[in-house]
Amino acid sequence: MKLKHFLFAIPVLLLMAGIAGKFFKQELVTAYNTYRPMLLDGGGEQCISELKERGVKFSFIGDTGSEACPIKNAVKVSGFKNTQPSSPFLLSCSTVLTLDDWLSENSIKSFSHLGTINCRKMRGRGFQSEHSYGTAIDITVVDGASVEKDWGKANA
Repeated sequence: MKLKHFLFAIPVLLLMAGIAGKFFKQELVTAYNTYRPMLLDGGGEQCISELKERGVKFSFIGDTGSEACPIKNAVKVSGFKNTQPSSPFLLSCSTVLTLDDWLSENSIKSFSHLGTINCRKMRGRGFQSEHSYGTAIDITVVDGASVEKDWGKANA
């Protein structure tokens, strides 16, 4: 686990464990929301080159978003070498590389999603959602299987 991922897991774990008092919780939420954008990494030119090498179909957008919800090195993806999404979507380049790894490792041919970018807080938490930074995608169907209905079943 990368150090930056570990550091941001700490406040979440503290809140979930109920260790922090109400004031401390708000301080953690404020600190997280302030410092999380500083740790974003879009992968730079090397990331864009890697997407091209992998055969990802995309258009380069660049840094976008807002001060509170920056999206580093954003790309609009319309397809992958061996996988077709339900519709184009916008993510940070480094997140697209991670998604491509997952799609390839699992031999996924198609998926449906509900979207990616949404500058908002997590429901009931106060922490900015990873959707705020272009580092999350809500996948609902994988190769015809519904994530909601088929999760945990003995099928592909």
